[in-house]
Amino acid sequence: MKLVTVKELSRLLGIEDWRLSRWRRKGLIPCVRMGKTNYYNLESVKKVLKGREKLGNLPFYKTGFARLDDETN
Repeated sequence: MKLVTVKELSRLLGIEDWRLSRWRRKGLIPCVRMGKTNYYNLESVKKVLKGREKLGNLPFYKTGFARLDDETN
């Protein structure tokens, strides 16, 4: 299990930090809070986003998620 911060995950996905925070608050992506920092399990987030992509139900479809392949490990 690889935990990443908001900044790391936003860089990997190619989206803004605030989008991840919004998705977390809406319960769209899983996260773990340790102290004052939110961490994301990279594999869990990828599974959730890929599942939403298949349904055509991405919160912000214009972002593309082109980097959600296995090369982000």
